[in-house]
Amino acid sequence: MVMGLMSLIELLGGAWAGPKWFPIWSIWLIIGCIGGYWYGRLSSVSSCYTILSIVVGVIGGMAAGWGYVALSGGGERNEYISMLTSMVGCALLLWLLNMLMRKRNSGGNGV
Repeated sequence: MVMGLMSLIELLGGAWAGPKWFPIWSIWLIIGCIGGYWYGRLSSVSSCYTILSIVVGVIGGMAAGWGYVALSGGGERNEYISMLTSMVGCALLLWLLNMLMRKRNSGGNGV
């Protein structure tokens, strides 16, 4: 059971950060959650928007981190760079969410 779980995690994560049991994708998940939470808390009035921000932050962080590792391969140095890439991806997707929400709230007339 444990070997099957580890094989599944290796298949999903690919690269590892730190100890063998702590996959890098969990770092990307945490980065996305924290970024989305703070963005939602700083820029919204409703808790529904905070939840949406967390989901979008996680998607951005996971996609950017995974994309970097898929393109560059594994390695300790690449893991640290993938964390930075995850932060940038999270911020970029949250910025796009802000632009879409601003456009939607203004009735489509721009900013």
